[in-house]
Amino acid sequence: MDKFTIAVLLLALLGTSYAQSNCPMPCPHIMDPVCGTADGRDYRYFANGCRMQAYNECERGSERELHEVDLSNCDEPGWE
Repeated sequence: MDKFTIAVLLLALLGTSYAQSNCPMPCPHIMDPVCGTADGRDYRYFANGCRMQAYNECERGSERELHEVDLSNCDEPGWE
């Protein structure tokens, strides 16, 4: 392998480990529903608080961070 190939592989590995370090450990498969919202208008169900945290830290992209609200706000199941 030449030096360029090795450098590219090292950068790819470093980038992958950095992205993964910003994400929480895998969530338990426990059904303890939570409802989250960022704006008080759109609500999302999550199977548990860990899944909502994982969404906030790893999946939301440019969307605003969700915070937990009373479960009664989520009227239609749309599990994450």
